[in-house]
Amino acid sequence: MPAPSTVTSTDEFAEPLDLRLRTLVNGDVRQDDRTSGFIHSAAELISYLSRYQTLEPGDVILTGTPRGAGVFSGRHLRPGDVVEVEVENIGKLRNHVTAAPEDGSAGA
Repeated sequence: MPAPSTVTSTDEFAEPLDLRLRTLVNGDVRQDDRTSGFIHSAAELISYLSRYQTLEPGDVILTGTPRGAGVFSGRHLRPGDVVEVEVENIGKLRNHVTAAPEDGSAGA
């Protein structure tokens, strides 16, 4: 999983958490939402997960995706696409889409 080099903790942000999230594909905005629009707050997700798993500093929790995902829009990623994910006050993660190896392995 590509992960950003920046790790933050919840004490660095005001509650309720309200950060802008954007996903761009080749510079075109595909997703634009705010964490305040999530079905469950970050605190609720952490509380729920903590019931089943001990969370340690540095653990990453993947929350899913806001509106605009390819499965719902019909616009899927293709080899050569550049995907950028921005989180307000945290930073941007950029990845280049490549084709899967012909042998079906996940690659390096």
